[in-house]
Amino acid sequence: MIGGLAVVAHGHIYTTQDLDVVVPMNAENIRKILAALDGIDPRQRMEPSRPRLPSTLGQPPFPKHFYVETTLGWIDFLGDMEGAGSFKEIAARGITLQLAGHDCRVIGLDDLIAAKRSAGRPKDLAVIPPLLALRELRDNPMTRE
Repeated sequence: MIGGLAVVAHGHIYTTQDLDVVVPMNAENIRKILAALDGIDPRQRMEPSRPRLPSTLGQPPFPKHFYVETTLGWIDFLGDMEGAGSFKEIAARGITLQLAGHDCRVIGLDDLIAAKRSAGRPKDLAVIPPLLALRELRDNPMTRE
């Protein structure tokens, strides 16, 4: 998990409209994603007519990213994250948190800060100071007192 919900998972109060995940874009993973989305009407979020996801999505050439609208909300599937790297790099530095009773892999705080800086949008830049404060608390527990 990356993006806005990762900001929340690290401890900052933040509102987001979607779930962002980074995954290796290959046939097996895309097949698993499509199976998981079955039953929640997955549609291409970035297309004005909101067509269903194509059955060819899991065939080469694989997309770098794809953006989905479902009956449960928006999910962005990214093959990498600018400023943080590939799935493999992000996963190697990520952390596991318990969320709603499940182990969830979350982008590490340093990678999240780097990605937000790299994105450079006002909404991304706005969360950097609170993330830096959270990192300070993490790295210097004596500052909590």
